[in-house]
Amino acid sequence: MRHLLLSTLLLLGLCAPAQAGLFDKLTGGEKPKRVELNESSDKALVFKEAFSPDSPFAPAVKPAELTQRKVAIAAFQVEFVTQHIASAGKKGGLGGGGLEKIFTLKGTSPEQMLAMTEKLNQQLKDLLVQRGYEIVPTEALLNSSFKSELTNADGTPLHKDEKDGVLGSARSMGLIGRNSGDSHGSSVIVTAQGTAPGVFEAKFGMPPAMKLADELGIAVIQARLQVSFMQIDTSNEALFSGAEAEGKPRNMLAMHKSNLSVFWPTSKMATFTLNKSLLLPGSVAEKVTEIAMTDGEKAGAGAKIALSALGGFFGSGGGMGGLAQAAGDVGGTVGSIGGSGKFDVTVGADYPTKVLQDLGLAVGLYVEAMPKPN
Repeated sequence: MRHLLLSTLLLLGLCAPAQAGLFDKLTGGEKPKRVELNESSDKALVFKEAFSPDSPFAPAVKPAELTQRKVAIAAFQVEFVTQHIASAGKKGGLGGGGLEKIFTLKGTSPEQMLAMTEKLNQQLKDLLVQRGYEIVPTEALLNSSFKSELTNADGTPLHKDEKDGVLGSARSMGLIGRNSGDSHGSSVIVTAQGTAPGVFEAKFGMPPAMKLADELGIAVIQARLQVSFMQIDTSNEALFSGAEAEGKPRNMLAMHKSNLSVFWPTSKMATFTLNKSLLLPGSVAEKVTEIAMTDGEKAGAGAKIALSALGGFFGSGGGMGGLAQAAGDVGGTVGSIGGSGKFDVTVGADYPTKVLQDLGLAVGLYVEAMPKPN
């Protein structure tokens, strides 16, 4: 039995180069699709490209089909990623171990993130007014059935650590694979004051915002953005050929975790999920510093990724892609890295300005989901 398993794995390894293209198509192992957004972009076109399902058989996204002019912002949340974990199986297959790069954001504070979230929430309101909508004040929400959702709507930043909980512990030990070559070790989640902090959690039954729309006869919006500070490129060629990647500091809006939901009367809704990572113009980093790792830490990181890759290969949920490369030069892409490493990515004094400019562009893109009132 042992020889049969070994022969099967070797056969897969020999066949991998010839089948790499098909393997990538089936597993989503190609380099991730991304869309760029800057000041000169046509927002309507970028919206269509970024939010449309990544399938040739799915229809392109279009704005919500509502006629209401009154709009309430029921929830506005920004998740600021503060640690990226880039991982990959090392070239040479199962015997080659693995690599793990950890990039940690330094020099910012939850208070700065709270201030940015409040400004972005106000910017969303201003853009909706410019588009022809009337913003319903928070007081109207407090006098509705939605009141219970606003119980803890004080804007307190929430620290999230992927290592917490059973699944996080299993990932940290390499017992299950990471979802991709780039996972998030930690983040700070901020919900704008006066908006509901818990509505983005998975719930069964009718969403509270849908009930609110029916009750008040208005359109209700829930918006969420997850902003990354590193651009990690990964490619899952095959288990035995390893992976290639490059990394550099850059503001990005993460796909899947960045979304907008619109609800309107008669229990109708439309959800717009970012299906491609959104590359933004700015970089938060002033410098990137490598932090010395002990031999034990390097060995532990390699063992975790080896287990993660094997788990992903046998259907445990990924972990085959993503060798990160350190960014020695903040503005450019770096060369291949020979081992695991830890890096501090230190922000500059203009960190809030750059992030606000970039996320302001993203908020403007979200507004494209709302039709222009007649």
